[in-house]
Amino acid sequence: EINLAADRTATPAQKEQAIMQMYNDLDAFGACIEDMRLKPSEKSAGDMTALSTVLFADERTLSIALEQIRVIAATRTPILLRGITLTGSSFFPILFAPYFAAVATESGLPWTAYLLSLLFAITNVALVNIQEALEDPFDGDTLDDIRLSDFQPPGYATSVPEASSVSQNQPAQIPVNGASRPS
Repeated sequence: EINLAADRTATPAQKEQAIMQMYNDLDAFGACIEDMRLKPSEKSAGDMTALSTVLFADERTLSIALEQIRVIAATRTPILLRGITLTGSSFFPILFAPYFAAVATESGLPWTAYLLSLLFAITNVALVNIQEALEDPFDGDTLDDIRLSDFQPPGYATSVPEASSVSQNQPAQIPVNGASRPS
């Protein structure tokens, strides 16, 4: 069972295991649809082709959405751009010190150099912090992050599985109304 909310305590291995379990669940869902299509009951034999087509389309849409979410979560600011930003913000006070001194000299108010330096430094630090906060939209550290727990079905698990608790060879467990049943 998978925690759809961002779990900051989960290790990379646990997160990868949870992702693999999602793919196993999708495979189990596809296998159920295929079984329904190939072995329909007498009552629903005529409708099963249309229903299985719709369900296969839903499975495909779900798979595509899962991949899009993984791409969004994995997208980061390029290392070179991040390095330039951090280096620029570090050297900013040194590079602009002559300008601040000139403003203080021209205005006759020495405190203006300190005020301008402080305002520019605060702005620069805020921009670097915004860049870092926007890195992962699922980490839950800002108000505009995507909270996947809002989309979590009732009765679904609230923790990421241990790496050893889900075997690659066993079918995934699909929770139904708070209980697990084999797929």
